[in-house]
Amino acid sequence: MKNGFAAALAISVSTALAGGIQIRAMEHAQSIVERSDGQFDVTCLDGITEIKSAEEVSSHRLCEHLRTYSGRWTLQEGGIENGRPLCNLDLSLIRSEHSAIQLRADLVSPCTDSGVETQQCSGLTCSLALQDRYFVFDFSITGKAVLTRLDDGFTAVYRGHAGPGRDGRLGAARLERVGGVENILQTSTDSGVTWYSVCDDGFGQVEAAVACRELGFSGEVSSLNSGVLAMGDADFGWDDLSCSGEETSLSDCAHQPWRTENCGVAEHVQLFCAP
Repeated sequence: MKNGFAAALAISVSTALAGGIQIRAMEHAQSIVERSDGQFDVTCLDGITEIKSAEEVSSHRLCEHLRTYSGRWTLQEGGIENGRPLCNLDLSLIRSEHSAIQLRADLVSPCTDSGVETQQCSGLTCSLALQDRYFVFDFSITGKAVLTRLDDGFTAVYRGHAGPGRDGRLGAARLERVGGVENILQTSTDSGVTWYSVCDDGFGQVEAAVACRELGFSGEVSSLNSGVLAMGDADFGWDDLSCSGEETSLSDCAHQPWRTENCGVAEHVQLFCAP
């Protein structure tokens, strides 16, 4: 059986245009076919088709109604079995505003590594197997994933981020794995099409609390680490952030103009938010 989720999460696929120009398709497109008129038929992961120009394809403006949310989800309620809580989860969810498309779940240590991919998604629920037991993941409540085990009704509620930010934009902020480092704070100003890390210049507890609220958490900070070395491909977006604490989004705080920064690979922000 084809591993559709692995294919979906591939960063890009290459296609040759006339004249040998190389373009790269974003992860949310399952196929790109060049037309006789020089435009492209794009089929998205949810089956929606688009007609895009060469410029739109080369600049990755494809299937923009879909977003990928990846991050650590922490157990909030229930989930106790034989006196022990279920492990936290690393989830990667591809979704539109109203529907889940594909989901991958990985149990976090000390649980054994048993990453699994979606069996089926419908609406905002997905079913898959964890440690040989089938669960339904329900993402209909903002900031929560309700797990129900199908054979006995056992439930657990996890807290995380997989939906619109408080300002109504999809993907305003996220905690991402960069260069092997978990929970690197990133932001987007184009509804999650492109992501950039937040620079640690001026970033303190007040700014962290604003970020946690934007991520859908209570606003309480569990842990904040500045000057984190993350050797990935991530560039920086916001620099010299200064928040009053009343903001609902980092974009509402004082800062340098977007992408105006002087930050290096050892100036990332690592953030852990309380439920």
